[in-house]
Amino acid sequence: MNKIHRIIDWYRRLNMIKKISFWGSIGSIISAIALFYSSASVSERQTSYGEKSPNIHSNGDVNINYNSSQERSSYNYIEHPDGGGTLLIATPSLTNPKVICHPESGSKVEFLREKKENSFMVWVQVKVLSGTCQGKTGWIGKDNYRTHNS
Repeated sequence: MNKIHRIIDWYRRLNMIKKISFWGSIGSIISAIALFYSSASVSERQTSYGEKSPNIHSNGDVNINYNSSQERSSYNYIEHPDGGGTLLIATPSLTNPKVICHPESGSKVEFLREKKENSFMVWVQVKVLSGTCQGKTGWIGKDNYRTHNS
């Protein structure tokens, strides 16, 4: 009980700025815990290709591929590895990225070139061929770039 009184006395002696900083720190810690807890949850994704193969993803996206066997081929598309969103940006940099568009998962793209920014970040320049960003050109992280071979 003596420790609790010391903590209360310590808190009462803090000025308003330090009290705000204290509660801001507590909020940041709680937010970080919530972020790691939510990112640790399992994400279900289905991928199947072929005649009349609907896919319903856990984020609510629905993909239906009604390609006939004559139309099947290799193509490139965007898909975030964790099921989240992807940004199409103007320049290959994480510093102040200028967002061009938010392409949907599954949007087909044309590969233009690749650029390695540093030892861990590789960018791919693409032209979006389908979806709401169709016709736009920009950069995405290579981990969001996929190739489908059928």
